[in-house]
Amino acid sequence: MDAYLTRFLETQTEPLETGGMLVGTYAEEAEGRSFHIHGLIEAGPKAECSADSVLFDHEYQSQILQQMRQQDPRLGNMGCFHLHPGEMDACSTGDRLADIAAVKESDTRALVFGIVTMNNPRSDPLSVCYGNLKIDFFVMAEQNRFEYVHIRPTLGNPESLKPSARREEAKDFEGVSAAQMGTHHSWGPGLLEDKRRLVAEVRAMEERYGDRAVLRYERNQLFWEYTVVESGRRFPIEVRYPRRYPLEPPRIISILALPSSPHQLVNNELCWINRAAGDWNPARDTAATCIHAAQRWFACLLVYLTLGKWPEEANDEPLRTL
Repeated sequence: MDAYLTRFLETQTEPLETGGMLVGTYAEEAEGRSFHIHGLIEAGPKAECSADSVLFDHEYQSQILQQMRQQDPRLGNMGCFHLHPGEMDACSTGDRLADIAAVKESDTRALVFGIVTMNNPRSDPLSVCYGNLKIDFFVMAEQNRFEYVHIRPTLGNPESLKPSARREEAKDFEGVSAAQMGTHHSWGPGLLEDKRRLVAEVRAMEERYGDRAVLRYERNQLFWEYTVVESGRRFPIEVRYPRRYPLEPPRIISILALPSSPHQLVNNELCWINRAAGDWNPARDTAATCIHAAQRWFACLLVYLTLGKWPEEANDEPLRTL
């Protein structure tokens, strides 16, 4: 890990996140579950690294894992690690949603996640320190309700550890898919595949609505929970991300049954955007846009229930003013 991070940082002109897959074996033992980490697979040549996120090159990692399993079929994806900037030695909100999806899709229903910081002066008895690296390991499992548990690993004999898989060791494995590698993988559906976009979504929502909006991942669906308050009435909603997000706009669903009105779809879904007019701009708009739109929609609904007419000017307001 130290050698990989050193090589990576030497090639960068600005601080960027990176990381990799943790490779090892899993066992159910009398004293409990155990993960044996034997090595790592780097982020990969096509990984997308930014200042606040990293998207792994999964095709590359699958190829390397396949090669390693030819030597030891027991090896699998035990989780992943990330390099975080400064003293941020805990998993972020963006990490958590992606990690929950990975745990749910793993056959162990539990994975290990490592957070690496450099030159971090903070002292923690659970951390592993090597050179200028501070490494904090967390286990997330279905049985602990998908919460991170900070642990200190038992260190093995360094002589027995296998060297990290390097890019030059990769062979050509045409047609290798994630399904062939088993269910140990660290990516999830839809937006969870794009951690950079997920971080942007979370920041946009927090900046506008703070902790009043709650991001959840349930039933294979990523969505925001929010309660619109309009004219003293409360309207709980879900803002759901579609599979093809951000190419498609989110859906706004009312949790409460809605009275009949001209601008709603089936199953209490709000008709809030003119898709044909191209009002949704994937490069500009986020789910935070939907909260404002829902506020306006419910104000129009109350006017309609009182006067029997939907305010026409509301339909003409461009999305960009949101």
